[in-house]
Order: sequence, then structure tokens, then C-alpha cells
Amino acid sequence: MSSPASQKTLALQSTRLPTLKALYEDREVLEKVPVAALGKESLQNTRSRPVSPYYSDMSLVMAEQFNAALKGSVPVDQALRELRGELQDIVNQS
Repeated sequence: MSSPASQKTLALQSTRLPTLKALYEDREVLEKVPVAALGKESLQNTRSRPVSPYYSDMSLVMAEQFNAALKGSVPVDQALRELRGELQDIVNQS
């Protein structure tokens, strides 16, 4: 699945974005999978997340608050206030 030929086949048949940067230059992929142009742009502008010893704990509380806000069970401003406090608690405990 990781070879260039397999990646191209997956992109063309299932419209999955390839993991190989070179395929974002492939004319056939760009023609048949128009979203690939956006994928290429995304790859050029992405950065790795900062490394943090708190990431696992922070990720869980962020997911909880984001989901609550998206579902509408908590107003966004309240979710953000609670998230800020929970993140600070995580940092303070370490």
C-alpha cells in the first residue's frame, strides 16, 4: 500500500489522498481527485504539533470540551473557560 503505484491506485479509485508528496504533482491524480490540490497546499503549510509531556492529558480534555461545544450541550465560551482551567490544572500538577 505504500508503493507509488499502490498509492496512485488508491487515490484514483477511492479518492483517498496519497501519503507520497510526489503524487501531488501527478497530473492524473490532480485531474481525477480535485481535492488533491488542497491536500498539496495543506502539506506545504502544516507543522508538527509541539512536543509536550502533557499532550495526552491535554488532548483528552480538549476533545471533551470541543465535543460538548460542537454538540451544543455547553456554550462555546463556557467550554473555552472550562478548558483553560483544566489545561492549567494539568500543567500545575506536573
